[in-house]
Amino acid sequence: MSALPKGSLRNVGQVADTETEQLNAAKGSMREEIIAALFDPLDDFCEHVCEGADKATKAYINGVRRTGIWPLKKQNTKSNKVIMDSDGIIDWKCEIPESACSTCQRRLDDRHIVKLQKAISNYWQGLCLDCMDISSRDLDTEYWNHNEPGEWDKGCTLYHQRNTWYFSFMGRPSIMETHQREQRERKRAREVCESEVADIERGLFKKRRFA
Repeated sequence: MSALPKGSLRNVGQVADTETEQLNAAKGSMREEIIAALFDPLDDFCEHVCEGADKATKAYINGVRRTGIWPLKKQNTKSNKVIMDSDGIIDWKCEIPESACSTCQRRLDDRHIVKLQKAISNYWQGLCLDCMDISSRDLDTEYWNHNEPGEWDKGCTLYHQRNTWYFSFMGRPSIMETHQREQRERKRAREVCESEVADIERGLFKKRRFA
C-alpha cells in the first residue's frame, strides 16, 4: 500500500482493501480500452465488402496477434504494460494485400494504435492520496466538489485527471453509485431541456420565415 499521511484515514485496514479494489478496477478499465481499440475495427472489416476484404481482415488479425493479446483466453496472463510495450503495439504492422481498397488500407495503418497509445498514457496518474483522504471521511463534500467544475486535482498535491479522481474514491461503493445515477439523471434532464429549447427556437424561426 502507498505511504499515507499519518492519521489521515478513518480506517486504514478498510481503505487498504478499497485501494486494492480500485487499483484492480483501474487496470480492468484500461484493459477494456485496449481490447476495444484492437478488436472493434474487426466489425468494420466484417461489414465492408471489396475484392480484398477477406485478405485485409486476415492481415489485421495477424497484426493483433503480434501484440500478444491474442488468443483472448490467455490475455489475462499478461499485464497492460506488457501488451502496450509489445512489438505489435510499438511497431504496428499489417501486410497490405494488393487487392485491398483504400478503405481497407486505411484501416490497416497505425492510426488507431497511435490513438490507443495516447489514451493509455494519459488514462490515469495513479491514486491520489489527497482524494483518497477526503473521500474516506464521513463528510466528503470536498471530494464531490472536484467533480462539478471538472477540476479533478483542485487542492491536490498530484496533478491528475478524472480517472485518478474516480479510482481514488475510498468511500462506500453505494455512495459512488448514487452519485453516478444522479449525474445521469441530471444529464438526461439537461438534454431534454436543450431539445425543448431547440424545438421552440425552430418553431419561432419558421413563424418569422413565413410571416
